[in-house]
Amino acid sequence: MHLKKEKLGYEERYTLSKDPNTSEEILKGLANDEFIHVRYNVVLRSDLPKSILEILANDKSYSVRQAVASREDLPSSLIQKLAEDISSQVREAIASREDLPQHLVEKLAEDKNTNVRRKVAWRDNLPKKIVKRLANDKSSQVREVIERIQGIYQVKPKELVM
Repeated sequence: MHLKKEKLGYEERYTLSKDPNTSEEILKGLANDEFIHVRYNVVLRSDLPKSILEILANDKSYSVRQAVASREDLPSSLIQKLAEDISSQVREAIASREDLPQHLVEKLAEDKNTNVRRKVAWRDNLPKKIVKRLANDKSSQVREVIERIQGIYQVKPKELVM
């Protein structure tokens, strides 16, 4: 069955985006749909092949890319790509991932956006050099998170050693 957008209305495409029996070929077409709700439903599916995730990781809508960034089954190549996304909301979703490689934790700890750095600050088991950097962050919001999370060590930012 070929997806012909000119023949299928929005409601049919929306329904297909949620239907577990929709073929990969049709899902690929839906991943490029003009309506965000259709594309977003495709992201939420548990049965997406990497090729469709790659399409959605390049979506024009940050909310679709953010949903991609939150998927547990995201390949490392897409984690890397989305860690550099133009949208801070997408980078926040990446910073929240438990499987984030250390080099990306370090990169996002220096992100220009306060909320991205805050997400990094909430992580467990941060290396001391990142804790020190975030404990001296220009944003009081980031420093407060580090103090709260790292407070169990009773260490003040100036006392942290690398």
